[in-house]
Amino acid sequence: MDTSVKPYGGNVRDAELRLLDGGGKLLADAKSDHKFGVVRLVHPEAGDCAAAEQSASASPEARDQWQKCFKTLSTWLVSWAGRIRSADVKFANGDLKAIPVIVRESRQD
Repeated sequence: MDTSVKPYGGNVRDAELRLLDGGGKLLADAKSDHKFGVVRLVHPEAGDCAAAEQSASASPEARDQWQKCFKTLSTWLVSWAGRIRSADVKFANGDLKAIPVIVRESRQD
């Protein structure tokens, strides 16, 4: 969420993100969509599950495929998310480097 513009600017659209640890090592790539600004993590092999998610209601097989992709992404995410300390964000008209990130955990729905 872009909070630099008051009132709050809204979701960041069409951006590529690099999530980094405290030493600047790449933990994961991510991208935001152009419509809603939702940030999707990109698993090195499974991708971002967007296509599987969109087709999940088409058939039981498609739903199983989405659930498999989601499980892969979720398991992978918890292995590194707590180490995120900064992000690089690339837009069509410029980049932002080493933006501080604070990760908070919640066990709520």
